[in-house]
Amino acid sequence: YYVDTQFGSSIASIEIDPVAKENYTKLLTRLEPTIVEWTIDNRETDFISFKSVSGAAHRCGLVGEGVANIFRLAYSLYDFKEGEVLLLDEPELSLHPQAQKRLYEELRKRARIGQIIVSTHSPYFVSWRDIRDGAKMYRSNQIQNNGSVLTTLEPQTISKIAKVADEKKNRKLYDVVAKEIFFSRGTLFVEGQEDAHIIADYVEENSLPPLEIFGYGSGGASLIASWLNLAQDLGIKAAAIFDGDAEGIAAFKQCSLEFILNKQILLKKLSTSDIRDKPRKDKDEKEKLGMFDKDWQLKPDHADEWHALLNEITAFLR
Repeated sequence: YYVDTQFGSSIASIEIDPVAKENYTKLLTRLEPTIVEWTIDNRETDFISFKSVSGAAHRCGLVGEGVANIFRLAYSLYDFKEGEVLLLDEPELSLHPQAQKRLYEELRKRARIGQIIVSTHSPYFVSWRDIRDGAKMYRSNQIQNNGSVLTTLEPQTISKIAKVADEKKNRKLYDVVAKEIFFSRGTLFVEGQEDAHIIADYVEENSLPPLEIFGYGSGGASLIASWLNLAQDLGIKAAAIFDGDAEGIAAFKQCSLEFILNKQILLKKLSTSDIRDKPRKDKDEKEKLGMFDKDWQLKPDHADEWHALLNEITAFLR
């Protein structure tokens, strides 16, 4: 890989200093564990070659942009000093998910000594925990005929979301898939995992226009409001579907009052108590009837209502 003059001279000075090279290589290996050694070969132009765990030697430019990017990113972090500001523009380019996660963890550590600003399109560079602990997340929205505007989360919204996303039992539910919300233009919020799966399957099986559905559900009807606050703060169009049971009706009424003036949010309530039929678990529990039967098949007598609901939501979000 042929490096530019600034990076080339800097990495060359590291190579000839045993202590500097050892420290840089340790950092490089943390970002990409398959790299165990590297050197600069001098021909007509300088280029980097490295040895992998396989024992084979590789020229950096022959193994993809990701490896070359790792060398540059490692140098940026190696050279980052206390009190400095580091700007990274789309550091995820050509990096696979595990490499992105390792890089983000390294950025978190370095952020203790200086300011790191990352422009990204990857959910691997968004962390609920870090936002809760003070990291600022800004989203750029294009406004029709009016340029762009930056939005960010309000403290009260962060507090509400943290109560849900930080719980150990919810950790996987609000991981990478849920963090795609930060890059969405229009998202549908539903109560739980089953709602999300039923709707996604129905849309796919019937070749309907795709719908962005938030994560694997919102964690229950009462929590939808928190996620709608997130969408509101960030300027994301949002729709929400509530069940027609007591909990769903109560949450629907609450959201209707809270977001009554927001034309970017659409709230809908099912005429049935649940999205699908659910037999009672014990004698004291009522059987729930839904739009779909227990096998996730849409009931003919609810077909028109269901299609109208999906069409309205799809048109609104698009």
